[in-house]
Amino acid sequence: MKQLMLLGTTLLAGLLLSTGVQAGDVEDIIALEKGHYLARNNGDVDTWVQYHLPERDGYGPGGGLLSEGTTTEEERKSLKAQFDAGMKYNHRLIQVDVKVFGEIAITTGYVVGSSTSPNGTTNQVMMRRTGVVIKRDGQWKELHNHLSPVVAP
Repeated sequence: MKQLMLLGTTLLAGLLLSTGVQAGDVEDIIALEKGHYLARNNGDVDTWVQYHLPERDGYGPGGGLLSEGTTTEEERKSLKAQFDAGMKYNHRLIQVDVKVFGEIAITTGYVVGSSTSPNGTTNQVMMRRTGVVIKRDGQWKELHNHLSPVVAP
């Protein structure tokens, strides 16, 4: 709850104090969001965690509760354990849209591709994705994401 209140306060402050989009912000944010998936697809754990703020949290595609914020080291260990067990990802972020409000941005898009579990089962992926990114020390990093499956109407 505290993280949700912090996120709401941060978003409101960003909207009220917005200084506008700086040259290159949208491109930098798209590169960040796409790079997140590219690093994971390549098994590059160190690059993957560099895209995240230490207090990052999110809603996973399974419809569960908000994940707890984790440290960068906890995220690194978790993803490395997945790779060590044989997990493989082939995800792409497409149709990315970015709205920048000063030091805060909201991204939307779709994640498509496949995941192969350690037992060899391959699942096709098509999810909606929303991200909240924050600019700290001149770099955009992800604070929150929300994934949900695309469902036919």
